[in-house]
Amino acid sequence: MKVAVISDIHNEEEKLQAALKAAEKAGCTVLCCAGDIDEVSTLHLLGRRWSGPLHLVFGNNEEELAEHRSVAKLYPQICHHEFCGIFSLGNRRVAMAHYQMRAERAAELDPEVTVLFYGHTHRADQSRKDGLLLVNPGEICGFYYKHPSFAVYDTEAHAVEFIRI
Repeated sequence: MKVAVISDIHNEEEKLQAALKAAEKAGCTVLCCAGDIDEVSTLHLLGRRWSGPLHLVFGNNEEELAEHRSVAKLYPQICHHEFCGIFSLGNRRVAMAHYQMRAERAAELDPEVTVLFYGHTHRADQSRKDGLLLVNPGEICGFYYKHPSFAVYDTEAHAVEFIRI
């Protein structure tokens, strides 16, 4: 299974649209968002545009949390995990949070977790720590590194590819 991992959208809807199109072209069937969607209009866009399973968590820039929760419920494919989630993708267990340390703490609660998704730093990166694959997809917004990106995680190969948009 191929999973598109995005983070740090910050309302850059045109770049988000390009990322979703590239994710579909790469064969992704699941989308994971590690936060900083920001406005609910962008969440509506995600809900309307992505029909497959969509896992997401809050970042540190969503101000209207109750409204985000309500909007997420409008789209049956969205699973909103609040600030941190642990879930299965194919044969893998995933911990996801906006902050790396929060995802690492969550992984400590479930010994089956093999991969962590996180954002916040806006820097695309993958590393290994204590048997876990840690993935930061970079930033959709392109604010810091000027190269919007996302990650494609292959659950069978347990491997990551970064795609610039």
